Amino acid sequence: MDFHALRTTFISWLGMTGVHPRMAQALARHASIETTLGTYTDLRLFDSKGAVANLPLPGTVRAESAAESA
Repeated sequence: MDFHALRTTFISWLGMTGVHPRMAQALARHASIETTLGTYTDLRLFDSKGAVANLPLPGTVRAESAAESA
């Protein structure tokens, strides 16, 4: 295991716990958000099924509610 593998795990875990991408960028000390998200985030570590399962069902969220939570 090398240093960059640990960085990928660290940044990916931050993302999985809901840390804002800009905070992950700052913690990784990257100059570019593209480096953080494109190089050091491994989407295979994310729970894609869980992310989709957490989406609201169509018709259950009013447009005003969606705009307020954004």
